Amino acid sequence: MNNAAQTVVHPFAPIYDAHSRVLILGSLPSVASRQQAFYYAHPRNRFWPVMAALDGSLLDTTAQRVAFLHHRHFALWDVIASCTITGSSDASIRDVTANDFNRLLAETEIKTIVTTGKTAGRCYQKYAQPKTGIEAIVLPSTCRPTPRCRSSSRLEAYRFRLSFREKIEVPKEDMRMGILLWPFKLVFWLTGLVLSLCGKLITIILGLVVCALGLMLCATLIGLWLGIPLAILGISLIIKGVLG
Repeated sequence: MNNAAQTVVHPFAPIYDAHSRVLILGSLPSVASRQQAFYYAHPRNRFWPVMAALDGSLLDTTAQRVAFLHHRHFALWDVIASCTITGSSDASIRDVTANDFNRLLAETEIKTIVTTGKTAGRCYQKYAQPKTGIEAIVLPSTCRPTPRCRSSSRLEAYRFRLSFREKIEVPKEDMRMGILLWPFKLVFWLTGLVLSLCGKLITIILGLVVCALGLMLCATLIGLWLGIPLAILGISLIIKGVLG
């Protein structure tokens, strides 16, 4: 293993097309990624499993991963064009030259930029943001689980920030329908959250209470809009609690 610091130049091109809307940035490809000439190639890096979990995609091959990025309107690159680094250690990075994002931004529909970790976030903020004018959203690193960021919480952070950002232009009819349906969408999200935090018995009891509250609200015309989703949430919690 070579522990000597060396100057590394980013060895491969960004992945994007004219329809890309979200730019995902790492700091610099690891040694494994540079050897395989593709992003996040180290087997212990969780980036591709996290991406696959967004919609259940199969992302085992390079072709599948590139197709996924284009389908979700994601662009993928790194902040650093060249630097001095020891192995794959982000902590050793110095003498940074950032990539030029002008062409990529000009050729795409990108309005959102996220970074996969704090190092990429700091480098982007220091070297690139003054030129792009776009503030980056810093997401948890996918390198490995940490005490502060379990795999489940990391997945939820990526899902929350990335799941719907490819849909920039929404027809007015769809917007109105989304407003009407938001209580029901909230029901399914809350059901999963409660199940992850509570045991079966507590889930069933909570379901009974929520269901009762929903039925009480349904007795009034004003509370009907909120009462029905609450009743559905309660029933869902009871069923989930019973079936596990």
